[in-house]
Amino acid sequence: MSRVRGAPPMELFRFGGQSYRLSEIKVVPLAVWQTNQSVAPLWHLIGRSRSRPMEYFAYGQNIPGMNPAVPGTPPISTNTLSTCNIFVFCFLFFVF
Repeated sequence: MSRVRGAPPMELFRFGGQSYRLSEIKVVPLAVWQTNQSVAPLWHLIGRSRSRPMEYFAYGQNIPGMNPAVPGTPPISTNTLSTCNIFVFCFLFFVF
């Protein structure tokens, strides 16, 4: 992943070396979420059934197989994600 010169450092989210097919990513401000679980997200992606397995991703990254929950909406710029909740959901596959 490349960065634009002068851009703030990327916030990476890792899954401990495991790869997952993500079905949804939602980032919300923690202080607001604690009193209102319906808060508008800073970033919200919805996956398709063929999303690529990911070991990690960066805030705002274009993730193959995922689209903004509201088409055409970019992630809201934030200086730090240390005060945000991130909800990550993945597809589960069971083999019998």
